[in-house]
Amino acid sequence: MTSSEKPSESMAFDNSRAEIHPLSSQSSQPVNLVSPSAPPAGIDHIQLPEGERGLSRVCPSARDTYYNPTATHLPTPTHPAQQPHGPAVAPSIFLHKPATSSFSPGKTQTRSDNIASAIPITPQLFLNHPYSQIPIPATATTAAVVNWPLKCMQKAIRKQKEYVTFYRSFSEGPLDSPPDVPEAYEHPWRIADLYIHHNQTKGAFQVWIRSEMGWIKVAVDTHHPTLSDYRLKLLDNGELSWVLRKTMVTDRGRAKRKQEALMIMKPDM
Repeated sequence: MTSSEKPSESMAFDNSRAEIHPLSSQSSQPVNLVSPSAPPAGIDHIQLPEGERGLSRVCPSARDTYYNPTATHLPTPTHPAQQPHGPAVAPSIFLHKPATSSFSPGKTQTRSDNIASAIPITPQLFLNHPYSQIPIPATATTAAVVNWPLKCMQKAIRKQKEYVTFYRSFSEGPLDSPPDVPEAYEHPWRIADLYIHHNQTKGAFQVWIRSEMGWIKVAVDTHHPTLSDYRLKLLDNGELSWVLRKTMVTDRGRAKRKQEALMIMKPDM
């Protein structure tokens, strides 16, 4: 190579080997190797410090500009589509659990032990499955049930060893459905457990029975799941009971006679 010829700008100079390698030369002429003692014209001799051997210069004319391939870091992605995939993080919303709440042995706790000291907030219903980790806000009618866990009430069934077990709630409106999380109840629910909600605005009652499929809405005079001779009855005090069918007939007859008596005793307007 003569002194009048200039090297291609796409050549990179490797000081460790003292050679010039063509990367993408536009010239068809071959490039000769050059001795370290005689660098090509137009390129100053580059002497790298001892600790920088093996690093490549980005630009031959810039003495202090080099990069280390092993130390190159990609920028952190900022667009949501570039974020790495991972498990969804539930919102920072917790369900207040009173200090008196208890869990049955073997039940998976879905709340932190520190929730007992949290500030009470609107209860959260969990998606379908009791152990779902994703909370969703309760509806306005369901949010009225704030005294969790609900107290378990039991009454003996006449002439039977079984008990009627039910839970009660009150609000100024109807209830979409009973809470479907174990923490809402004093004890773990069982098949045939009952739930009654009192709509205090209209004075109406809603009743559900627990089955293998969940809470099912029922009406008065429903058959007991295992005691075929017993029917569901709503007592005057708002509690539930399982009574014999003949008792239901007797009670209806008594109520009818009482109503007729009141109409007879009512003074004329």
